[in-house]
Amino acid sequence: MEYINGVQSENVAATVKHFVVNNQEHQRDFVNVIKALNEIYFPAFKAAVQEADVYTVMCSYNKVN
Repeated sequence: MEYINGVQSENVAATVKHFVVNNQEHQRDFVNVIKALNEIYFPAFKAAVQEADVYTVMCSYNKVN
């Protein structure tokens, strides 16, 4: 969150992108990520949006399962 706040303090819009489900290339189609999404990735993504008040969000995700 400090990074987002620092960037945006310089009148530059920070963007949350490639933050969820984009850390595995090998056998991406064979991994069930629903549990990991809810427990690991979404809380950090939610904090970036709600607590750091990031200005922009990339709204497209990779194909999952």
